[in-house]
Amino acid sequence: MSGSYPTFRAASGRVRRFDRPLLLRVAVVAVAGLVVVLLVMIGLGYLILPANPPTTVTISEVRWTILQGTNPNGRGWFGNSPINETPPAESLPWTTDSGSLVKVAILLLGGNHTIYNVTSLTSGFTVVSTTPAMPCAANGVDDFALAALVRVPSVSSDVSYVLEMEINAEGPSGAP
Repeated sequence: MSGSYPTFRAASGRVRRFDRPLLLRVAVVAVAGLVVVLLVMIGLGYLILPANPPTTVTISEVRWTILQGTNPNGRGWFGNSPINETPPAESLPWTTDSGSLVKVAILLLGGNHTIYNVTSLTSGFTVVSTTPAMPCAANGVDDFALAALVRVPSVSSDVSYVLEMEINAEGPSGAP
C-alpha cells in the first residue's frame, strides 16, 4: 500500500494505515477530557494550585510606654516607663507570617489604679484584644500581668519592625 499515511501491521496480519484526522480528533478529545477532570478536582479541593510563599514579619524589639501618674516617692504607678524588651528578652526576635497574630505581654508593678487601654503605636499593627479586658483595675496586686493580642501588618516582602506599645493608665481624657 502506498499513500501519505503511515502504515502498521494489525494482529490479523493485514496492513492498515493510520487515519491522521481521526487520531487528531481522539487526541483533542482526550486532552479536553483531562483538562475537565483536572478543573473538577481543583474545584472540589482535591488538587491545590501552588501559592506564593507567605511573607514574614520580624519583631526585633518591643518598646512599652506607660502613660501613668506617680506615687509620692516619684515612681510611676506601674513602674518605670519606657520599658524596652530587646533580644534575648522574651526570645526576641520573633518571626511570623504577614497578617498573623502575635501575643505580647508585660509584667507591671501592682497598684490601685485603672488601665484604660493598650494600643500599638507602630503603623500597621492593631491590638485585637487584651487580657485582662480593658478597662481593668490592678487593685493592689504585687505584680500585674498584661497581654495584648496584636495583628501584624500584611506586607508584600519580608520586613523587620520595632513594635511600640502604649499602656494608658491616665484615663480616657488623659488626666489621672
